[in-house]
Amino acid sequence: MTTVKKVLEFLKLQLEPGMGPNEVFKLMKPYEIGSMWVYLGGSGARQLIFQLKDKIGTVFLFDGKDSLIAYGVYESEELLEDRNRDLKISPVPDDIVLNYINQP
Repeated sequence: MTTVKKVLEFLKLQLEPGMGPNEVFKLMKPYEIGSMWVYLGGSGARQLIFQLKDKIGTVFLFDGKDSLIAYGVYESEELLEDRNRDLKISPVPDDIVLNYINQP
């Protein structure tokens, strides 16, 4: 998985509606070199972000019930930084295209 396109193709085949964070962690563990959570307000929604090799980042969006609702892949020039983890700032670009998953 060395390009954004290859990662998107891989995820499209692997992800299923209703997957939880633990399933996504298991899927991404062999490829990730860093990860972080970003909480999105009081609804309980949050993003799980993985840094992959070859300057690629992935983001998984979960609803307040921890069901996967969307994912995206982007080029990432920077590694996830400790300051981002501490401040809970999402490193995901604003113009990322999210791929929504049909809920069961």
